[in-house]
Amino acid sequence: MPLPSRKKLHLGKTPMKFYFRAQDISVNLDGIDVEGSLVLVWKRGTRRTASEPFPIVEELSAVDGSLSRTAATTQDMAQICTMFKSSKGAFEPKLSKVSLVVEPPAGGAGRGGKAEQGKKLGSTTLDLGAYASVDMTSHPVELSFLDGKASVTMTLASHWLKNLAAGGPSDDGSSVASFCTDADSDAGSEASERSELEERSAPARSNSIKSAVRAAGAFGGMRRSRANTSAAAASGLEERSAPPGCSGLGGGGGGGGGGG
Repeated sequence: MPLPSRKKLHLGKTPMKFYFRAQDISVNLDGIDVEGSLVLVWKRGTRRTASEPFPIVEELSAVDGSLSRTAATTQDMAQICTMFKSSKGAFEPKLSKVSLVVEPPAGGAGRGGKAEQGKKLGSTTLDLGAYASVDMTSHPVELSFLDGKASVTMTLASHWLKNLAAGGPSDDGSSVASFCTDADSDAGSEASERSELEERSAPARSNSIKSAVRAAGAFGGMRRSRANTSAAAASGLEERSAPPGCSGLGGGGGGGGGGG
């Protein structure tokens, strides 16, 4: 029996683009013996966004001597996805996956002397449909991992992007990872445009260089021509300025000898 298409599943429902932001993220690890740093991974569909590693802090209680392990980050994480609202105003469930990954201490080595890789502690689901609203909202959220041995608390903000057209299933699961790379994409586009402009202007620059070379050659020819003209003029001037009879001294002396 064929499965119903996505269009039929969303038939009669309004697609709306939403922006979800997780902030004030903190992790409690009292039930786990672990050290190093944590990375929080938030995934929806094929897209994912991950935090930078943030350190696990151990603290010994002065009251009862118990050891607590916590971690917190000021980094915000976000997801952008299409939500579907029914005619009654309710939103369809939209499940996302949140995972905790522990990164070993800096310089930690595993087998064979290779750097130790991160290890997933656990995962849980977060239904974004439960927090979607046409109004801007902010809700406290607590997620449990490993049967309550670890927990994540955060504030989840929801914002309907009214001016952004809701896409189809292909954009379902778009994450802020892509949102955060918009500047890089713009920079890449600008670099591409600059490269294209440089390629276009290269022939013009080449022609300009060739013209300059030709002009320099012509200028050099003119200088050589002027130099030759000046030399000829100087030679003629020397001949004209010589004392009268100087050019026939030898002839005159010969004549005088004949007379003697």
